[in-house]
Amino acid sequence: MDVENASIRFHGAILLDVPWQGCLAEAQELAWGGCKLGFLQICWPECPKASQLPPGMHAVQCHPSAMTAGLRSLLLRMELPASQVAVCGTPALHCAASRLGMHTFDTTLFVKVAWIVAGSHRSPECPVVGVAMGTHRWRDFLQRGFFPCVPCSSVVFARVQRPFTTSQSSAFDILLHKASDFLDGIDEEGRAIVAEDLMSLLQYADARPGHPVCLNGHFDLSKVVNRERMYAALSVHGKSLGPHPGMGTPPFFKVHAGERMHAVWTMARERDMSPPLLLKPLPACCLPGAHDFVLIESQADSADIAQDSIVQQFIPHKSIVHKVFVVGCQVHVNEQDSTYHLMKHRAPQVATGNRSASSFEHDVAAAVKEVFGMEIFGFDYLVDDTTGLFNIVDVNHLPSLKFPGAQQALWTLCTKAHKAGCRAKGYAASHMHVQ
Repeated sequence: MDVENASIRFHGAILLDVPWQGCLAEAQELAWGGCKLGFLQICWPECPKASQLPPGMHAVQCHPSAMTAGLRSLLLRMELPASQVAVCGTPALHCAASRLGMHTFDTTLFVKVAWIVAGSHRSPECPVVGVAMGTHRWRDFLQRGFFPCVPCSSVVFARVQRPFTTSQSSAFDILLHKASDFLDGIDEEGRAIVAEDLMSLLQYADARPGHPVCLNGHFDLSKVVNRERMYAALSVHGKSLGPHPGMGTPPFFKVHAGERMHAVWTMARERDMSPPLLLKPLPACCLPGAHDFVLIESQADSADIAQDSIVQQFIPHKSIVHKVFVVGCQVHVNEQDSTYHLMKHRAPQVATGNRSASSFEHDVAAAVKEVFGMEIFGFDYLVDDTTGLFNIVDVNHLPSLKFPGAQQALWTLCTKAHKAGCRAKGYAASHMHVQ
């Protein structure tokens, strides 16, 4: 059955004879996506009790001669008509479902079920977004309601599985990726090394504007994952980050693994940098130790440099880091207790809440967007106690988006991208690259 050409829209799925104890994590992902789930257990000796199943899931155990009754029972519990439920299992078990007018599919793989459900809603008015990101991040976004496989706002999502192939692109209209989740390292020239299968998929999309639309737009991943390139881009463009003066990035320089600490202090003095200093690993994210910062207050505070790193001037500030989230034209700010400020005290980080972005922050967000070329990103800044200057200390591609209304902001951006892509087949035609 061709789901894309069918008039049906699935809001639930029933899996026949699936060993539920080993698949609840995968089933939970479908439930988080808004799909109602049913388990019809015929051959398996155990059937889960209602108390053992997460919300949105139901299970019935029945004799092989009573499958029709079992399916009817599940439909009642799921509160869905037969036409809106995809039945997945082996062909031998589909006869009862067909008698009830249900649509059947020869699969028990949850990832395929997710694509069946999402694909059934695909239309010119409801695009499918294929998401390429790491498992932990995918589940985090999914649990927080970002990626429904049953539409909430005229858009549906499904996860693109590895290995990524160009043939997968026919199943979705928009590609949303967190390329840094597939980072293999940084080469000697400072360029990001990204998994070959993802790069092939992105290059394939890049050569075919609008087929699919790449939501993240055109940006150099090396500027995001390599702190030297990140701070260099901010330093070069610092004077143009918004129409107001006073936004830039702290002074910094790169040091190599094995560098002696006395030489580091000499380089700092040559650049008019004074203690305390902050030592940060060269990789900015997604690699082991990327967030292992060291506060250096004197030459005796640290051993010699263990890995390629960035030495940055510590910014004295009032314990607050301003985390700015940008989704298209929407800008939101979350203020948190600063890890930088609390490093000496080893105190836990406590969020101080969300607030509306100021006009200045909107201006800076637009400037950072122009410098880095991203549609969905975040940046952190600190306000210097002594000078009042605003210092950007980090830039992230596709951050956690923890602000009120973030889900709707993402869905709106997806629908706008899809409409623009349908009109011109050129929205965000250039994609991520490494240079």
